[in-house]
Amino acid sequence: MKFAIIAAGDGSRLRAEGVEAPKPLVKVGGECLIDRLLRIFLANHATEIVVICNEHMTDVARHLVDIQNEGLSGQPVPLRFVIQSTPSSMHSFHVLSQYLRDEPFVLTTVDTIFDEHEFARYVRTFSGKTAEGMDALMGVTDYIDDEKPLYVGVDEQMKVTGYYDTPQADSRYISAGIYGLTPRTLAVLDACIARGERRMRNFQRALVAEGLQVEAYPLTHVFDIDHASDIRKAESRCCRCLLIQRARCFSPHSVDKDLAVLQALSRQLGGAPIVSEEEITAGYQLPASIKTVYSMARSEAALSWLSTLEAAGVTVINPQQVSEPAKGAI
Repeated sequence: MKFAIIAAGDGSRLRAEGVEAPKPLVKVGGECLIDRLLRIFLANHATEIVVICNEHMTDVARHLVDIQNEGLSGQPVPLRFVIQSTPSSMHSFHVLSQYLRDEPFVLTTVDTIFDEHEFARYVRTFSGKTAEGMDALMGVTDYIDDEKPLYVGVDEQMKVTGYYDTPQADSRYISAGIYGLTPRTLAVLDACIARGERRMRNFQRALVAEGLQVEAYPLTHVFDIDHASDIRKAESRCCRCLLIQRARCFSPHSVDKDLAVLQALSRQLGGAPIVSEEEITAGYQLPASIKTVYSMARSEAALSWLSTLEAAGVTVINPQQVSEPAKGAI
């Protein structure tokens, strides 16, 4: 299955609030938004991941080139990206659509935050339903934390009956910005562009109006990173564990091996973020959601920091390294 990411927004609201990184490189729990999606899509057996970023995002383009060349944390990524400024998210989707016409795909915006275990179930459901003839499986949520939510009407079988700008009797859900689509839906997208449409909600409305089989899949907490406060919110909901890689000075010849071990553990923990001991000693601020820390740290400053965490109730696995035996000890 293919996956696609719209990462062409300029993040003006974040920048106005002091977040200097371009939105795709904004970090949640120590992980860039774009890297988080790439990692999750890889975990869901992506055959190709297609990304669009705008022409002003030179840092993002360089980051994506590095991933193409070096992989993500050493793991190869089947990545294709397009650099093009567009007037709207629908136009960005239309640019990506030329690479999405041969098999079902899942599309998101780069700042969409969701539970990755729920997402894996959603992907499996989407795959099964497309085999049965469904055209689109839209992620929806009853968690409303959006400035302009798109309300989704559904029947008892979760078939989408309409999309609304204001709440309706049949719309207890809103759009979660996660779109599972088949190539058949792209003819509707083409028609929307030809009519001069610009908003993704009008594309969704057109799918229903054209009589395509559109269903909704409920997810719990899904929201976008539009403001600095959203970063803290995402960390409080998405990150429960933290992994600390020991400083290079303690293992100069084992840095890659250390990282590989932590990456394997991170995958087992649902994508727990990894930070370096150097980051910890430079004043790293632990997200309030972190309840468990797995540590390789060895410096006195880092161990003291971990002791403070333990005193505050955080569980620390491997809180300190065992001292080397003295010379002559047996």
